[in-house]
Amino acid sequence: MARVKQKSGELAYKISQILEKNLEDYATEMCEKEKKNEMTEEEKECWGGLKMIYLLEGCYNVLLSQWKELAKQYEQEYNALRLGKEGEEKVNNYLGKYASSLFFKSNVCLQYQNEKCEIDDIIIAPQGVFSVEVKNIGSTGKYSVEIDNTGRWQKILSNGEKITMDYNAKRQNDMHQRIVEEIVNEALHRNIENRIFVQGIVIIANDEIDFV
Repeated sequence: MARVKQKSGELAYKISQILEKNLEDYATEMCEKEKKNEMTEEEKECWGGLKMIYLLEGCYNVLLSQWKELAKQYEQEYNALRLGKEGEEKVNNYLGKYASSLFFKSNVCLQYQNEKCEIDDIIIAPQGVFSVEVKNIGSTGKYSVEIDNTGRWQKILSNGEKITMDYNAKRQNDMHQRIVEEIVNEALHRNIENRIFVQGIVIIANDEIDFV
């Protein structure tokens, strides 16, 4: 039965190739006749309809290609947001276990002068004040991460290829840390002698990622 299906498939493919070749030959012939103005009225009518089909098919293929690319982009963005949210929830659940000994606030939007930021978590504990940036990169286990001496983050794929990542979590958190520090010390009228220093923490919210 499988062999019958295979033969049937091969025959269908051959027939489609024959018809496609015939159509290409016809299109070439009509193009030449059109250039030389040698087409009959019947040929003009048939060829006009066929050209419209070609045009529509071309437009469809272009739109389909663009739609697939857009869908792929949206899927990647959605997956990144989903993984990021899962990582933040995991960290918040962990911090919740210590709610009696520390205070933490999640998804904090702050503005200082002309700068704005959204901070994943701010922790206030006996040990100090912390600005936390949560990342859930590499949770699929498909790549490793390398941080070079300039602070640049790079994905390392299984074939050894390195891809520079479009963000630097430490640089991002350094800005958050500075904004929190400025807001707190201005509000409390602290100076350099009794200033409250905010510490930055970057948390990778999974055990699958390897740093090399």
